[in-house]
Amino acid sequence: MSYSTYQKVVKEQNITFTKLGNEECELCLSLSHQHTFQDHQQCDSSCDACAEKKQHDRLVQEARKAYEQDGAFAEQGCIVRRADLQKVIMLPAIPGVKSVCFTRRIIAFHETFAPVRAYNKTSHTISCVWHEAVAGRKAEEIASTFLTAIKQDRDERHVVYYVDNCTAQNKNWCVITSLTNQVNTSDISAETITLKYPESGHTFMSADSVHAEVEKRMRQVKNVYDFDDFCGCVKGRNIDVVQMSETSFLNLEGLKSQPKLKRANCHLKSMRVIQFRRGERKLFFKKKTVR
Repeated sequence: MSYSTYQKVVKEQNITFTKLGNEECELCLSLSHQHTFQDHQQCDSSCDACAEKKQHDRLVQEARKAYEQDGAFAEQGCIVRRADLQKVIMLPAIPGVKSVCFTRRIIAFHETFAPVRAYNKTSHTISCVWHEAVAGRKAEEIASTFLTAIKQDRDERHVVYYVDNCTAQNKNWCVITSLTNQVNTSDISAETITLKYPESGHTFMSADSVHAEVEKRMRQVKNVYDFDDFCGCVKGRNIDVVQMSETSFLNLEGLKSQPKLKRANCHLKSMRVIQFRRGERKLFFKKKTVR
């Protein structure tokens, strides 16, 4: 097969090649430090480290399989997205200019809601961008971006978000309370909103590809002088850029019933799937699987 034919097929399949980050799973590193591969092969069934490693690997594979299945079989009226906050961007970003290193710079934030079905050209990425003069990145501010993104998908009957286990941003009662209220409003048509938390340290998904492309465009532009230049780098094919204003961020609060949680013997840390249903104020969750 000629190289031109290869390029044509890759383009038709909408395949892109992206170099992801170097994030490592802390648990995998810890277990690998305790036991080498040879140690795992020689250990007996009573080894706690080996048992934990096998359980961790099983959960990782299960989460990846569920992620792929959700993206491949999402039916009409259902949108599956990966939500993630890009690492903070310092502006201006002017490589090679020494004075910039000693200049007080502003921090820009980029919360990405990327569709899992990247090959589906009808599903656009929603990019919420703002800077520290507007708001920070606390739980209530991240929750406000979720509410903004959901309104962009107001016609979808089922909304699924794959998010990481960061308690300060995604896995907290502020986000949960906000989505419980949102699913019961007339602003959207969603019957269910679902949060899925894959195993920590193994959350490389579609949003990471978007972030890599943004960083690539920033390197191509070379000099990113201000926030408008950064927004231009975020904007790309099938990406809807939403600039968050002061009024976009709400004074949200996390609420919970501690007695009910105690009776149910559930902890937020152990939840792997959380679902919000229209007409319900209850918390529906799973602890052992993301399927």
